[in-house]
Amino acid sequence: MNTIGERLKWLRKDQKLTQQAFADKLGLKRNTVGGYEIGTVTMSDRTIGDVCTKFAVNEVWLRTGEGEPYIQLSRQAEIARIISAAMKASPEREALICALANATDDQIRAVHALVMKYAEEYGIRNGSDP
Repeated sequence: MNTIGERLKWLRKDQKLTQQAFADKLGLKRNTVGGYEIGTVTMSDRTIGDVCTKFAVNEVWLRTGEGEPYIQLSRQAEIARIISAAMKASPEREALICALANATDDQIRAVHALVMKYAEEYGIRNGSDP
């Protein structure tokens, strides 16, 4: 992978995302992502920063190809990244996270039981996210 566009395409595919899904996660247009990948559009520093933050990517690797693609985050840092992204996604997610942050242990257990029941009913598997 010699270009930033090739590395971006590798990252997108490693995340198992279409150009549209990748663009949506970054607030971009699909054709902009395509332009980045083939090198007809230059990524701004802000977009590079957004990619690195959203996908825990090593900025040096993205810019130069040197080093490892992903930053190894601590469990706490990974949780903070997930919560931050979730709070930006919608007002409903933000309200839910704030409510959970202020809930008692009994309320958390009740919500957890509800979520696990939902997951079981709909065949949702545990992922790597908390």
